[in-house]
Amino acid sequence: MSAWLGWSTSADAAEWLAQADRTDNIALLVGLRGASVVLVRGATALAAQNMIIVPAAASSTSSEAGKDSGTAAREQVLLVGESSLNVRRGDRFSYGAIPTGRLNYEVLRVERLHTGMIQAFAEVVD
Repeated sequence: MSAWLGWSTSADAAEWLAQADRTDNIALLVGLRGASVVLVRGATALAAQNMIIVPAAASSTSSEAGKDSGTAAREQVLLVGESSLNVRRGDRFSYGAIPTGRLNYEVLRVERLHTGMIQAFAEVVD
């Protein structure tokens, strides 16, 4: 079975076009609403990249047991970018947060969700 752009010859044209539309939509959203962020990988600062950053659910420390023990939830964010986004687990970055100012984040997980889209979850680090 041959494949082109991740599609087998049994894929239908309508679904392929829907994937292409999603790719265009992600590019449009990142272009309109994206923030320019410099990721740091080890000791190397990568070139600035555009991505959308939105709040995500707090980590599991926000459970009832965590609340009872006095463990505060750690702020998490979701990064969304085009498929060319160069992000890996362990990458770090700083990003402005309201009202607390700039916070430092570390990427916990990276996923390729759809054709043309990468999403990553990051959590505040001390």
